[in-house]
Amino acid sequence: MKMTPFVIVTGSTLILFGVILANIAAPSWVFRPLPSANAAPYTPLQLEGRALYVKNGCVYCHSQETRPMDWGVGSGEAAQPGDYAYDSPHLIGSSRTGPDLFREGGYHTDDWHWAHFENPRYTRPQSIMPSFKYIRGHERSALIAYVQCLGGRRGESRAEEQGSLKPRLIAYYAKGPADNVAYLNKTIPKQWLEMPNPVPASPGSIERGRVVYAAFCTGCHGAYGDGRGAAKPYLNPPPMDFTLVQASGANPSSGQRGFHFNPSKNKVSTLNNGAIYYAVLYGLPGSAMPAFKGQLESEKIWDVGNYIGASFMAWKKQEYKGRYDELARSWDFVPCSAVRVAQTNAGRNTQKWQTQGRHPG
Repeated sequence: MKMTPFVIVTGSTLILFGVILANIAAPSWVFRPLPSANAAPYTPLQLEGRALYVKNGCVYCHSQETRPMDWGVGSGEAAQPGDYAYDSPHLIGSSRTGPDLFREGGYHTDDWHWAHFENPRYTRPQSIMPSFKYIRGHERSALIAYVQCLGGRRGESRAEEQGSLKPRLIAYYAKGPADNVAYLNKTIPKQWLEMPNPVPASPGSIERGRVVYAAFCTGCHGAYGDGRGAAKPYLNPPPMDFTLVQASGANPSSGQRGFHFNPSKNKVSTLNNGAIYYAVLYGLPGSAMPAFKGQLESEKIWDVGNYIGASFMAWKKQEYKGRYDELARSWDFVPCSAVRVAQTNAGRNTQKWQTQGRHPG
């Protein structure tokens, strides 16, 4: 056959449409997997949030496909065809500028997501994600509902567990630091409370911990460790104020065990490095404190514990003689819904704290 322009154009067109038919149209006709055991149909609120997720281009940076080799959120649970049975179209995506979200549900609390959408730097100081603060009220609640259902039934179960644990954490936070930390210590396995820090609190370890703290912790706990980070107005219970907590781990200079405070006698709450390590590794379910086990190596977690203890919790071996009046009273706890937080006030306060170097009492 003579290769005339007509033959070339016609043949190329037929090949193009054949490829489209075989790779795009045909699979939608013949590939209809049954829902997996973990797949769950969307609620109307979740569907509304899914539409917002698509409308605002979230799929351009976040994939929804956990691969067998992935490490982090959802690791060990590779995506199955039946997991997408209720997705039309699927939102697998083709880029991971941000983390994969396929198993995201329940790994963070609703209030963490609310602060994250307001300004991602509030919860992840080094995030490059843009702010979505223009998504407000009901629409943001719908978007959060969609993100919290990612991961199917297991994701929704994790999110429900987070919500069920939150009221007790809020109640103990309101009682003050001693009662709050005593309760938190009860939620941590005993062996972790008794575990010494294998990494000496050397100047190098403390400096490395400072770098880790600045990259992961300042948004919530603040640059001064007082729990007054930019995310605080959106979180309930608020972040831990380390300046009202004393360290009871190893002495930084000698490596010996430090003085163990008696909360009932001295009205001082205590944390050791083992408890800090456990909280950083696994998070505090029910609070906005997430698990960092997929992001931080073991030594970095010990280093950040050394930094927190040395910089904010005043490593001591002598009896505490500090601000009993402040330690005895409840923390400055004001229940608030993230929906009702005035962004202008939050921004104004944050700016004032940064410029004046102090916090409103």
